[in-house]
Amino acid sequence: MDKNIINILIGQHNVLKRQTAGIKTESQKDAADFTAIFAGLKEFEKSFAGHLELENNFFYPNLLRKLESRGVDMREIRKFIDEMKQIEKDVYGFLGKYDTAEKIEKNFGPFEPDLNETIVVLLIRIYSEENGVYLSWED
Repeated sequence: MDKNIINILIGQHNVLKRQTAGIKTESQKDAADFTAIFAGLKEFEKSFAGHLELENNFFYPNLLRKLESRGVDMREIRKFIDEMKQIEKDVYGFLGKYDTAEKIEKNFGPFEPDLNETIVVLLIRIYSEENGVYLSWED
């Protein structure tokens, strides 16, 4: 798994991107299906949780050990990891706010901007990981 961890994480990123795109597409339909949106959010939540488990319990601890053994200054890496904790909190806050199809329907006005904000934050983070810390894994 050690050699393939980056490919696995990037694969998970691709799943998360597809899922959020699907949710966004469904939410933009003239007659949005709130049950389908909610189902999409639940699938996204499962994928997101699995991704975080792999990152938090395997990737980041092992990356820190690798970089520390090379004498790398860890402040920026630790800051990057801490930023993900805030993103995690924000994403789960979004998911908690819209945790039923009824809540999505009732609060559909703010749902779309909240969804867009969540997607943008995730896409920026994904880009930062794939073009930053993930590259440090192989060095």
